[in-house]
Amino acid sequence: ETVALCFHLVLLACTVGDVPLGGATIDPPSEPHLSRVVIPLRLREVVLQNTLCRSFTAMVSVGSPTQLFEVLVDTGSNRLWLPFETCRAPACLAHARYNPVESSTAQPLEPLHVKGGFASGELLGHVVRDEVCFGVHSESRICSTFDFLAADHESDFPFEHAQFDGILGLGLPSLSATAGATILEEFPAYGLRMLSLRLGSDGGELVFASDEENLHRSGILWVPLSPMANMDGYWIMQVTEVRMGGEQVHCARNLCMAAVDSGAGFMVGPLWGVYHIKEAFRSAGNCVDVERLPEIEFELQGAAGPVTL
Repeated sequence: ETVALCFHLVLLACTVGDVPLGGATIDPPSEPHLSRVVIPLRLREVVLQNTLCRSFTAMVSVGSPTQLFEVLVDTGSNRLWLPFETCRAPACLAHARYNPVESSTAQPLEPLHVKGGFASGELLGHVVRDEVCFGVHSESRICSTFDFLAADHESDFPFEHAQFDGILGLGLPSLSATAGATILEEFPAYGLRMLSLRLGSDGGELVFASDEENLHRSGILWVPLSPMANMDGYWIMQVTEVRMGGEQVHCARNLCMAAVDSGAGFMVGPLWGVYHIKEAFRSAGNCVDVERLPEIEFELQGAAGPVTL
């Protein structure tokens, strides 16, 4: 079972002078433009509150000498978060923590404190700057010096028992962003304007590419983003119809909004929609018998065909 998600990042390359949409200057890369960077993903599973949650993680290295971190690949946020060395919260102590004192490439910044959230958890931290490398254990890799967020405090849930150290946010830049450029604003400077995620039972891969040909994925269903996407920072699509077992599940005013969130351990929806899906699954019997479960089809505005689960 595999799900492939592909995103076009051309709009993220737009700048005003030397200032990208997020508000921080990007130094021109010293290395030539790249055509493809492949980052292997690892499937992680953990039971939280009687629910099996799946997450996909990647390895990143920070600083020199390198400090390794396993990070959740999350299209629902747009920053890199790592636990900070001085954080004494149980969630921080249970994971690898970033220490700028041990890095010769760390750069001092004026204090800027940031508050963030993930699921029902909370993160409090500050902005730091260092060299971050992606594709640590792959043949292709990319390194860039940019601002990311170091957590001074993490809530116990869901971070203490999470099977990752930090969060790799791959969401769109938000109009309310205050702390430098996002990761996706950095990569077009290297010629990498497209992103794909392959998520499966064997793990998957995160691919940054210069064009569609270098994604090496056939049968891609391209869907335009909703105008709300750039305001909210989420990969938001317009859903015109949801069908389950061939029967229509009505959207409000016949138009729903859906965010592609690779950091979520399960699908989330409005109460009325989830109730119908839950009842259909219950009538199908044991969830182990997947063949008996009804198909769920999503008609996406602007797409050439439905997405079927």
